[in-house]
Amino acid sequence: MKEELFEDYYRDTCLIGKQNMISFMKANTSYSLKENIEEAKTDVHVVIGGKENREIRRSAELICSRLPSSKFTCLEGLYHGEFSISIQRSILKL
Repeated sequence: MKEELFEDYYRDTCLIGKQNMISFMKANTSYSLKENIEEAKTDVHVVIGGKENREIRRSAELICSRLPSSKFTCLEGLYHGEFSISIQRSILKL
């Protein structure tokens, strides 16, 4: 994360209440792909950081296997969320 973004990120994260954080974590860890995902008609580009944990990487691979026309990009050296938080303008180049 860019240093100049850290204070805002930290402040906003500290404002998340305990129950909201629990709900957020439960939702993130219990999500599963819909049975009919193969029917999607939109272009899908899955982007992960090279330093993602195994679960995120496995989810990305599952999405791409269920959507053969999807595009997959692994950005080496980046952690989860780092691309969207720190270098979001670069997404336009993908």
